[in-house]
Parts: sequence; C-alpha cells; structure tokens
Amino acid sequence: MTRVLVATQQTQGFRASDFCFVPEGELLYYGVSCDRDGNDPDGPCGCLRSLCGVIGHQGTTTAMVQEVAMSHDTVLARYADAYVDAGFTQIWSMVEAMHRRLLDLAAAYPVGTIIERRGEELLIVRAAA
Repeated sequence: MTRVLVATQQTQGFRASDFCFVPEGELLYYGVSCDRDGNDPDGPCGCLRSLCGVIGHQGTTTAMVQEVAMSHDTVLARYADAYVDAGFTQIWSMVEAMHRRLLDLAAAYPVGTIIERRGEELLIVRAAA
C-alpha cells in the first residue's frame, strides 16, 4: 500500500480560485507549469495552484491523501506514463525527484487529509478526522 494524492471535491471553495476538473479519486501528479502568472498561485492560469489527474490531465486545486494497492515504484511509473501520454516524454528525468517528494509528502499525512498546492508548497487545508 502506498499513500498518494487523489482528486476530491471536498473543501472546494475554500479559496475563491478553487477548481476541480478531475474525477473524484483519480491519482494526481504535478503537471507542467508555465510562467504566465509569475509566482502568483492565484493568477488566471491556475497551474501554480493545481495538480493534474493521470488519466484526463485536467487540474484540481484540492487533493486528498489516500492509500492505493500499488507499490511506490508502480505509482512513479503511472506518473511517468502520464507525462508520456501528455506529450512530455523528454522531461520526466527532470521531474522524477519532485514526484518522489510528492509521494513522501503523502506518506507523512493520515488518510483523509486534504491538501492544496500553493506554488512550490503543498499545504494542509483540512486535517484528517
């Protein structure tokens, strides 16, 4: 079992800039970020405040810690496959360490914890009950 971040509708609206275009429970990874908004996570683009679903590649600003019946390496392979599927085959080696940290972060919190992305940081919105 590995703790990961999955999409959730819970706490949507905590911030006025929240959005969720990812089906509930879909595994999340870091999508590719642009520089359109500078360092402002609440800019109109949204890539500095969101994570993406590995299947649909859409974004969400709310994530929940869940356990899945996959090994750490299998989850990393799913992330890599998502990058290839999205057409970013050349950059996986540059972002793999970032995704390892994503898994480390998920492992540090109880299942049910709600997380949001704020630029380079992932913050707790609501602790698990």
